Amino acid sequence: MFKIHVSIFFLCLITLSVLGQNNLPNKTSTNVFNEKCGTMEALENQKNNNTEIEQNMQAIEEHTQWILNNPSQKRNKVKEVITIPVVFHILYKTNEEKLSEETILSQLEVLNEDFRKLNANADETLSVFKDRAADMEIEFCFAQRDPDGLPTTGIQYITTSVDTFLLSLQEPIKFTRLGGADAWPSDEYLNIWVGDLEPGLLGYAQFPGMDKNTDGVVLNYVHVGRVGTQSSITGRTATHEVGHWVNLRHIWGDGDCSMDDDVEDTPLSATSHTSCSNLNTNSCSYDDEPDMVQNYMDYTDDKCLTLFTNGQKERARALFEPGGNRENILSSQGCMPPVLKDDNARFTKFTNLIANENLCTASFTPAIQFRNFGNKTINRLIIETYINNELVDTFEWTGSVATGEFAETNLNPIELPQGVQDFKVVITDVNTQPDEQPEDNEITLKIQSLGRSLPFQESFEEDNFPPAYTNIIDVDNDDEGFELKSGVANTGDNCMLINCFDAGFSGAIDEFVLPLIDLSSTLNPMLEFYNAYARYDSDDSDTLEILVSKDCGQNFTSIYKQEGVFIATVGNRQEYFEPTSSNQWRQRVVDLKDFEGESEVSIKFRCINSQEQNLYIDDIKVFGDDMISVNNYQLNALNVLLYPNPVIDEFNIQWKNITDWKLTVRSVDGKIVFEQNNPTNKINIEHLQSGVYFIEGQSDKLRFSKKLFKL
Repeated sequence: MFKIHVSIFFLCLITLSVLGQNNLPNKTSTNVFNEKCGTMEALENQKNNNTEIEQNMQAIEEHTQWILNNPSQKRNKVKEVITIPVVFHILYKTNEEKLSEETILSQLEVLNEDFRKLNANADETLSVFKDRAADMEIEFCFAQRDPDGLPTTGIQYITTSVDTFLLSLQEPIKFTRLGGADAWPSDEYLNIWVGDLEPGLLGYAQFPGMDKNTDGVVLNYVHVGRVGTQSSITGRTATHEVGHWVNLRHIWGDGDCSMDDDVEDTPLSATSHTSCSNLNTNSCSYDDEPDMVQNYMDYTDDKCLTLFTNGQKERARALFEPGGNRENILSSQGCMPPVLKDDNARFTKFTNLIANENLCTASFTPAIQFRNFGNKTINRLIIETYINNELVDTFEWTGSVATGEFAETNLNPIELPQGVQDFKVVITDVNTQPDEQPEDNEITLKIQSLGRSLPFQESFEEDNFPPAYTNIIDVDNDDEGFELKSGVANTGDNCMLINCFDAGFSGAIDEFVLPLIDLSSTLNPMLEFYNAYARYDSDDSDTLEILVSKDCGQNFTSIYKQEGVFIATVGNRQEYFEPTSSNQWRQRVVDLKDFEGESEVSIKFRCINSQEQNLYIDDIKVFGDDMISVNNYQLNALNVLLYPNPVIDEFNIQWKNITDWKLTVRSVDGKIVFEQNNPTNKINIEHLQSGVYFIEGQSDKLRFSKKLFKL
């Protein structure tokens, strides 16, 4: 039989009504999808949002065709029956939406019958197609262990406040934060979400090669199982959508007779079908066979669907061959019940502490969460706390926590020294004996207690981002924000970038927060940084703002807010801007005088996105004059005359009443750039680059330090 092959990347002609989340018609409304399946709409949403998806799918198609054309390369394991662990995420707001376990079980039975050619109506397949009907040799089981290795029924019941889940770019049914449920790892489980979908939409699936966080199948709760609320429903919506999940296309190729589903033994069809009355229809005149309206990948009524073909079987199972997109699921342990120890607690997290956190107090009460990963109920724990590997506290917890359950508790208060600490908590004993699986009993975090002394510098040269003890805040929750940029820098190899050119949205706000800083022993504190920026045009500009808190981040004051020409370092650019030379960077100096003497200072950089251009930041420094004595020398800066300041080439300096002293000029990174004993009043520094320098004087009993600005 001759068939026309085309690219697999075709469009599904689905017409969606414009439905608002808060103004949805009921299930009987006529304002509905014109199609039953939203898979192609979901595909187009993801392709429009991620340019790599089409490339991924093309690579999968090339692998599929290679497997089909090289059958000798198939491995024996995939010639056997494939078993796939399934988890059902049941999202419900009403009792009707909370489907019974009996209904869910019947849905799994339908999947197994249809994919193993055990369906009761298999004999009704038209005689012309009976020899093509295939046992897909794919089976499905309820997951018996969850991603954490604990027992599960494979059914999650989750309450939601969402009335109706829309098929949108965000796919809210697949995310806990949007009222749905987060996916279990897609290389170990088939995720099936069930909820109240928009009217007319029976379900949709995700083809292989797309976002792992959304991988799986979505079903309208009224079309699940065969013992549900509608007697005409026999669970074939799930069969159809899981068909998409294993890379099968609609039988009519989502087009006319020129479109194909990339399967040799399915006849061309000009359109989809909706009833069994079309069994002898031939919609493409150059094909001598009727349309295969009984195929599970058509839109025919459930009772009329009877078969997958041998060609569809080969196409689907290519995914599980070496190099196939779903190969890893063959190694999943999801169908096997876990073997648990009797007494096993797992330390899950601190509830009031995160890695690289800045604490504003030396007195701290740790709070933890743990989970019972053992067969026995936990009634007692011994928990030890360490600072820099030194035991500082032992705590006994008592209570009752059943298998799989979580518990939280506060430990004893402890005193932290100032500075960076290794903070560790260890569960040692469970009930009356040592924990039987101690490898998951401890968490160690690096934290900073109290403010960091000066000078502070961050040049983003480490590969980790955000750097230790800093923080990034995605204020607008758009999953965009400050990031590390390699190969671009004012100095070194890296800098910090926020992409306002083609990421985020106009009005989006993102922040980068420095570690807590102690200015209690500092005079004339200053913030210095370098930025590179180009405006897109002269109509608008992104905004850079710097805010400072003196109460450990509780309240912030804006001390610097600039946009447009005030932060631009080059002319306008309509293409993606990336600085390529040092003269495209500019030094910015911000006075922190109002925070002099404060010990809990928090500084954050804020970008307000106007969808203009990229903003680069590098070499952030906080510095100031030393307020206290050093090496028993007394501070004596009051009798020092230093002018002009700022200076261009030459400055005057005089230390009144001191005749035997040494002058040192240092850069902000501490390097000595000029040094002289008993200097003359005039010091020439025209050879130095523009920037901030420290002018230091030292006699036998006195010293001073002052900042000098070189223009």
